[in-house]
Amino acid sequence: MRSSVGRLLRKGSTLKRIVKLNGLRRTYYWLLGEYLPARIGFPFFWRSAPWVYVGMQYGARGKWLLELCGFAHCVNMREDYDAADQGLEFPHHCHPPAGHRAFLDQLMDGVAFIHEAVSQRRRVYVYCKHGKHRSVALVAAYLITQGWEVDEAFARVMRYRVCDVLPFHYEQVKRFYQAYRIDRSIIRAATSTSGRAKNQIPITSSRLET
Repeated sequence: MRSSVGRLLRKGSTLKRIVKLNGLRRTYYWLLGEYLPARIGFPFFWRSAPWVYVGMQYGARGKWLLELCGFAHCVNMREDYDAADQGLEFPHHCHPPAGHRAFLDQLMDGVAFIHEAVSQRRRVYVYCKHGKHRSVALVAAYLITQGWEVDEAFARVMRYRVCDVLPFHYEQVKRFYQAYRIDRSIIRAATSTSGRAKNQIPITSSRLET
């Protein structure tokens, strides 16, 4: 870790430019959320909702750290990567993009998986490659099921996970919001029909933590 920081400090002019362009706060979260994790192999993650955390892709050392922190459930929002192929999946592992499914369906399956884990007070790690786009959209969709509006949900996640929301992801989360307002059972239906998650927890009627 010291060597990574040392290399960064030796590039002081570059860091100053980043701070000037992005501000101190965005630079701080970029260092913690993207720069350092990519170099030391340990992902930094942020609590975006009770029991729900968002971060970037992890490796073998990152998996060890997450398990040490009590994680046994994860949602992988990467289309081109399945942790199971590398032997890095968690005991409860969900990969909504499998099969190149529509993004809205991925949101429904991911939210259903998170609901199951949270209902039994289990921590969930939601990630994509950099933890800045697809994973943020999924957690925002989950927050909508907790009573948040679309913009408020994104703002909540982005409070600590600095990123720029892609227009496509924003529109898909809006579609999720509209569908959920019409029929809240779509989350339960997604759980019963997806078949995408391994070792899913049985659905319970436990009240979600607020």
